[in-house]
Amino acid sequence: MSPAADFLLGVLVVCLLASGRCADLPTGTFGVDCLDRYFRLGFNTTFTGEDIRFEAVDDTGVHPITEQYAEECGYSIIVRPHLGFAELRASYFSCTALNEDDETFTFSFNMIVTQDGVEETYDVNKTCTPALPWSSRELNCEVNYMELTMRKDMHFPGTKGANWTSAVDGAYGLAHDDWQVLFQKGDQLFSPITLSTAEENGYTISMTQGRYVFRTPYGQPDSTVTLVDGVTVDTVHATLVTRKGWTVLVVDLLAACPMSESTLASLAHCTSRCLHILRKGVWFPRRRVLQRQQSGVGEPPGDWRD
Repeated sequence: MSPAADFLLGVLVVCLLASGRCADLPTGTFGVDCLDRYFRLGFNTTFTGEDIRFEAVDDTGVHPITEQYAEECGYSIIVRPHLGFAELRASYFSCTALNEDDETFTFSFNMIVTQDGVEETYDVNKTCTPALPWSSRELNCEVNYMELTMRKDMHFPGTKGANWTSAVDGAYGLAHDDWQVLFQKGDQLFSPITLSTAEENGYTISMTQGRYVFRTPYGQPDSTVTLVDGVTVDTVHATLVTRKGWTVLVVDLLAACPMSESTLASLAHCTSRCLHILRKGVWFPRRRVLQRQQSGVGEPPGDWRD
């Protein structure tokens, strides 16, 4: 049995929206998983073909998962044509996930398949409750974006450098509860911008009940690319600042991930010197997945995964 078939256990019942009926797809064709830090829908391309697309659905409407939307909103689509297998991965903090207290996450997707010139749309829904508690800071290095989440009670760490001073000085001119972002590239500190401007530039900065969420595609103009231990690492350093009365809140957002197409493999070869870029306490959930795969527990074999 192939690795993909090992993963695709059971039958996923999907509803054919066009006709309003439900169809049972053959065993091993589709499978859904709630993993440590993301939802996964796997499917057999020998059944669906490679002409397949997805839409994310929430109470605001239907959102086609284009390349740009995926990297800005926390989705990845990985195709393994030589294995006849592909998957959609969605971060628990992705744009359309229904987040209940950072503990329960509900996903809704339309999967659109074209077979013999006929387009069929399937409704896929899943609610996930991660088994592992959230760490204070967590970084997810995906194939098309990096996503940092951190607890809201974490304030600016370390030495008060130039970015801290600039952030505080600019914050006193803000209206109450307005937010600004300062990006830093090496020694260069850029002028503060609003959250809406940051979003226009491809960044996602949001807040859940208990966490800050910072997501960025690779290769942004504000990022710094360095070679560490033979691994090309993309680093984005942002400072989030707001004013509450006469109190200034400064949040340090630092994300650094390998830029390799095979992100997980890069992390596996990234030594402690490679990770010195990151603040203490950042956790690589995908690296923990790799360790479990090597022990043969929980995840599919690593030869078909990033």
